[in-house]
Amino acid sequence: IEKSLDNPNTPQRTELTTQLVDFYLSYADLFSKDPQTPDMIFKAGNQSVNLEKFDDALAHYDRVDRYFKTYQKRPESIYLQGFIYDTYKNEYGKAKEKYERLIALYPKHILAEQATQSIAHLGLSDEEIIRSFEKK
Repeated sequence: IEKSLDNPNTPQRTELTTQLVDFYLSYADLFSKDPQTPDMIFKAGNQSVNLEKFDDALAHYDRVDRYFKTYQKRPESIYLQGFIYDTYKNEYGKAKEKYERLIALYPKHILAEQATQSIAHLGLSDEEIIRSFEKK
């Protein structure tokens, strides 16, 4: 299913993506101790964003954050929560919380700098962000 979704002309793309998310989550539930489980949940989050199911994506990324502390993409899962709150849900307080969590837990991670910039631009329009760069 993953390979067929690489082609943007795949018929029934939404249905296949939904099936893929269901597969990822079923795998994670059935094999909760398997080393691939956090990756399955993370992928379910990514595909949920593709489906524009942002609350589902937030839940999947939060699950990665809470239960898989050593997973290599945990920082990304925290950042993506902030991004979704910021970009798709316009919940800037929650976005800021997630960005600050990332910075506190992973201050040297490449996404920590991006999170700092995102905090500075919370709630600003694209034009306002461009103007802020032009002033610098």
